[in-house]
Amino acid sequence: MFEDYIALLDKIDRFVERVQAKYPQHIECKPACWYCCVSDISVWRVEFDRIKQFVKDNPTPAKLKEDAEHAKCPFLGNNELCSIYQARPMVCRLWGIPLIFDSETVELSEILAGSFYKKGHIDSEGSKKIFICCPRNFATDQSIEELSITDTINADLVLTTLAAINHVYCEKTGQSPEERLSITKLLDSRDLT
Repeated sequence: MFEDYIALLDKIDRFVERVQAKYPQHIECKPACWYCCVSDISVWRVEFDRIKQFVKDNPTPAKLKEDAEHAKCPFLGNNELCSIYQARPMVCRLWGIPLIFDSETVELSEILAGSFYKKGHIDSEGSKKIFICCPRNFATDQSIEELSITDTINADLVLTTLAAINHVYCEKTGQSPEERLSITKLLDSRDLT
């Protein structure tokens, strides 16, 4: 039931691995880095149900934060590692690495939320793109100049593809494709039955 979604995640993961291998000196994202692990992330139904299935099928390998810092993801364990890493949603796989958005399709206020680095970019066709990534990655203008457009993810394309996968999934399962769900709702035991 999750085949198309998992195939998209695998494609993104392979791309991220390639970029990390190509630019190890500019990528600070490593295990136990929780800079981007914020609370109350909302996800599409297909993502929510996949995480829910993972939590049901896998005992939590790390103790979840008991004090539940409101600024951190509830699935961030006391060891600062993600307890749902294999099933983490798309936003967790994308955020931090170099992303581009069409400047006409995204509001700057959305990009600037969370103080992510941004920089205008001109692609080979001359259309304006907005480049963002974690401020810890490609932190200087010089490091950004080393980055090739082929080493960025077109966020518009990925998010449109994810929305289409979610729509098909919701048609099959009889759920609303427009609904976004907070992953904190997964901690409610009633949602795990």
